[in-house]
Amino acid sequence: MILQRCTGCDKRCETKPFSTTFAWRRADLVRVAWRAILCMPCYIAKVVPLDFDMLADARLTCPSCHIDTEDDFDAIYVTSFIPSYGKRQIQAPFCGACAAHYRIWVQEHAVLLQDSVGAAGGPYSDVLPEEVLRSLGITTGGAA
Repeated sequence: MILQRCTGCDKRCETKPFSTTFAWRRADLVRVAWRAILCMPCYIAKVVPLDFDMLADARLTCPSCHIDTEDDFDAIYVTSFIPSYGKRQIQAPFCGACAAHYRIWVQEHAVLLQDSVGAAGGPYSDVLPEEVLRSLGITTGGAA
């Protein structure tokens, strides 16, 4: 028995807990991140369903309701440290309604990381594609 309680169910963990960070951008584009310490059953219930392989040419779908989100998704980024395995990162393309529902659960069962509010971390980037190509030594055919 581990002394630390799971933030998902408030029970003491029987095995080493999963440290999990959930992050997203609010409507004002400010990044927020929340940290949860999850027991294995809570991790399996809340995080594992988000972790599935996507084919490169497949359309994005909401991991909760499975509607097409290719053209309009509300992403939640999950980084977990899994005991005896290591770091696992997940990008979940939720629909707006399911993202709101999932974020409410996170906010009720995790701690806001104050030092990450507005941070520049995560997959979101303001870098132009032309700048990336230029940094790799690839010239673009235009005025870029």
